[in-house]
Amino acid sequence: MRLNKAYLLTMLFFFVGTPLSGGVAAAEDDPTKNVLILNSYHPGYAWSDEEQAGIVDTFRARNPNWLPYIEYLDCKRFPIAEHLRELGAIMDNKYRDVKFSLVIAMDDPALEFVLNNRTKLFENIPIVFCGINNFTPAMLVGHSNVTGIAENIDIGGTIEVMLRLHPDCREILVLHDYTVSGLGVRKEVENLVPRFSARTKFRFIDRLDMKDVLKELDRLPKGSLVLEIGFITDKSGCTFGLTETTDLFVKHSPVPVYGAYEARLGHGIVGGKLTSAKIHGANAAMMAHRVLDGEKASNIPVATKSDAQFMFDHRAMERFGIPLSALPENSIIINQPVSFYAAHRTVIHFALAVIGVLCAIIGLLTINIVQRRRATIALSQSESRQRAILDNIPDPAWLKDKDGRYLAVNEAWCRLFNLNTSQVIGKTASDVLPAEVAKRFMEEDEEVIRHGSQLRKEESLMDNNGGISWFDKVKAPVVNGQGIVVGSTGITRDITERKQAEETLRESEEKFSKFFFSSPTWVAITRLEDGTYLEVNKTFEEITGFERKEVIGRTSLELGLWPEPIGDRQRFMAMAREEGGFRGQEVTFLAKNGEPITALWSADVIELAGQECLLGTVMDISELKRAREEKEKLQAQLHRAQKMEAMGLLAGGVAHDLNNILSGIVSYPELLLMDLPEDSPLRRPIKVMQESGMRAADVVEDLLTIARGVATGKEALNLNTIVTEYLKSPEYQTLEKTHSFVNLKTEIDPDILNMSGSPIHIKKTLMNLVTNASEAIEGAGTVTISTMNRYLDQPLKGYEGVRTGEYAVLSVSDDGSGITPKDLERIFEPFYTKKVMGRSGTGLGLAVVWNTVQDHKGYIDIKSSEKGTLFELYFPVTREEIAAEKEEVPLEDYLGHGEKILVVDDEERQIEIASGMLTKLGYNPEAVSSGEEAIEYMKENAVDLIVLDMVMPKGINGRETYEEIIKIRPGQKAIIASGYAKTKEVDIAQRLGAGKYIKKPYILEKIGLAIKEELEK
Repeated sequence: MRLNKAYLLTMLFFFVGTPLSGGVAAAEDDPTKNVLILNSYHPGYAWSDEEQAGIVDTFRARNPNWLPYIEYLDCKRFPIAEHLRELGAIMDNKYRDVKFSLVIAMDDPALEFVLNNRTKLFENIPIVFCGINNFTPAMLVGHSNVTGIAENIDIGGTIEVMLRLHPDCREILVLHDYTVSGLGVRKEVENLVPRFSARTKFRFIDRLDMKDVLKELDRLPKGSLVLEIGFITDKSGCTFGLTETTDLFVKHSPVPVYGAYEARLGHGIVGGKLTSAKIHGANAAMMAHRVLDGEKASNIPVATKSDAQFMFDHRAMERFGIPLSALPENSIIINQPVSFYAAHRTVIHFALAVIGVLCAIIGLLTINIVQRRRATIALSQSESRQRAILDNIPDPAWLKDKDGRYLAVNEAWCRLFNLNTSQVIGKTASDVLPAEVAKRFMEEDEEVIRHGSQLRKEESLMDNNGGISWFDKVKAPVVNGQGIVVGSTGITRDITERKQAEETLRESEEKFSKFFFSSPTWVAITRLEDGTYLEVNKTFEEITGFERKEVIGRTSLELGLWPEPIGDRQRFMAMAREEGGFRGQEVTFLAKNGEPITALWSADVIELAGQECLLGTVMDISELKRAREEKEKLQAQLHRAQKMEAMGLLAGGVAHDLNNILSGIVSYPELLLMDLPEDSPLRRPIKVMQESGMRAADVVEDLLTIARGVATGKEALNLNTIVTEYLKSPEYQTLEKTHSFVNLKTEIDPDILNMSGSPIHIKKTLMNLVTNASEAIEGAGTVTISTMNRYLDQPLKGYEGVRTGEYAVLSVSDDGSGITPKDLERIFEPFYTKKVMGRSGTGLGLAVVWNTVQDHKGYIDIKSSEKGTLFELYFPVTREEIAAEKEEVPLEDYLGHGEKILVVDDEERQIEIASGMLTKLGYNPEAVSSGEEAIEYMKENAVDLIVLDMVMPKGINGRETYEEIIKIRPGQKAIIASGYAKTKEVDIAQRLGAGKYIKKPYILEKIGLAIKEELEK
């Protein structure tokens, strides 16, 4: 049929009068109102799905285009309160600019959430609830403009019919979970127990995993029944679908299963007085309509009447032999055999409907023919007028009939394709346009006519110069007065410049996005006004430990990124506002786990979506800074160790020479005293001389300690014993007198573990620390000695790095003025002291402490401030037991019997002293002054034992001498003597067969016992 052009031009006029940016919208009598539905659970949970469907279907029956806002709280799978608080924060941000006319709260968690967040999120918004278990008016105290429908399921009716159908029932097992709703329904059953207690027993399932619940069902005896009232989430937090749980329970239960909700019917339960979630939701929706229509929610009473109905499954009844006659009247029965009409009722009704529709179509077609004929006449009359309007449209426009033939095009369209009107009218696109373009246009026309709806798209076309231009095209069906599509019309606008701008912007955004998300530095965008994070990259998450979802919408203050937010953050924000950004500012942030992050922060103020934002990049330099500090610390420790090593070598050399000098002062008085009578006036001055020599020997001992040769031997000892012995020593008694203003406290761990060490050197270490602590106090003060066990499961970083392990710790603290950082670096150097000359010791005390601890493979940690100093000495523990104390040996026990002893020493005075002592002890001494002489002597002579000096600088040393002697006389007995600390050379000589090592100066008992022990081997 030929289209009336005037009619189609009229339709085009109305179409092109519509702006391109908007579509045609049908007017509605009622304005759209925003309704928020809060679903307590998750999609797939049958009860809430049906309840929600009832609400939505009821609303859409009134307005088919109604779209609600729906939020799932997921409280079956995430019942914790923290989850709801996080949802509250998300909704606050999400719906900040949305104004709701009504909130529908489905089930208990949703109502609780709404009421708890009423002031913050839902202030002055009417609330309609449904699905509330155990509702009482007290729930709404303090809340206005709230109404709804209580979920009063008739569990009593279900139990009544269970006992009616199974009069021999001895026990009903009640299945429920331990969520808020599950416990709420359980409470209803518990309230009914007294009512039925005379007829049966009730047992409520414990909080179990699903596998254990199924085991309980498998074990049910005959005479039991199962009542399922809401089991979705098991003990482990695993959430199951409603139909899934029903199928499982029915499969494992050897006895009938009854329920309280219609959603479980058809999955194997027998039935009961069931509540329909969909009907429940629909009733709530009707109540919501009343509120939206202007009725105040507070004036609508809460509906508490149960809408449950008796419903049963015929298949389940047959399984357990339950007759239909036993059911209550008006019961709904599913899966019941039906008649032919009932089985094919839909097909029969459909066939009748088709016949009726066909008759109606025939009538409508007849009317349509008449109406189209009238429309064609009307269109013809207005064609010339509409043609003028079409030509005045600045954008290309056209009109086609249903077969795709052009009825009209305007001048702009002709210019676009370089054609004139006469070439186009009555032709199709394939007749006048390039094949590819024509094919696309005709497919679009067919789609518009077939669907009867508008089509809008952007497309590219080649212009007259061979370039590509972009157009925004809109096509729409042309409908006559009878609503029949009779053609199509359209208009297109050149958007080439806009597309070019969009492409440029897209490329720019793509480059920025690649930089942003792939940057190895932390990059973040925050709103300048309040510091809210809008976007962060992956590096931000890796460095801070926060996930992106935790960050977006929150500020750095809320995340706790600033150790001191008042100072630094305000200063940087002020800098950004005043100067437009900043560069390379060192700042410390806090990671999620509380670890500090040292970083360089740069930022620029940018504009995004019309608001000022801060684009910040942060480079984590924590490891770099730690590495630098560690390097500086290691360099300082190396320097200190090298310095101590050099001083130790010096001290060792000095000690050796002093030992040789002191031998006469220490050894000769001992020999003289043996020959003097007890009443001789010379005994006192000689004893004073001997004591002075011993004190000098102590200094030499300190020097040897500094030379890193502390203990000739180590034994198991207890720090508590060391402390006790020191407090009884003459040295401490003297300190008490000279520092009477100092109060000494002890904090002793009675269970302190043993350590391996030299008691003499550990005691001297304690003495030096206590002396220094006392001298650090000006006026009255306190020095505290402590012992304790300490296990380190990770290295301790202090003055020294302490490795992991188990330690016995000795600590000495004072409340003096402390040690300056400058002095702290040097306090362990030999001879370094800040004390007044003449009023203190030698400057070796702390050097002795350092080397003693090092020799015992221990560690020192120092903490010092203006309020005092704490020294902590860490010694590795031992499981060895402490040996019994040795008794003093009488002289008679180590006297000789004329044995021949060869003394080998390069110092003449040492030979004289040793020979004199050996003579006093009853030995026959011989002497040579070098190792070479000793070797020659042994070639010609035999001796019982050799006293061998280890260090003889003028020739070969003691080890080399002994090595040659045993070649001449295998098994030759010898003892080693030296003014130096024990060295590796001594160890080698002892492995070759030499005996004891004794340290000069010679003491009668020491040399006598060593010789006696070796001779008796």
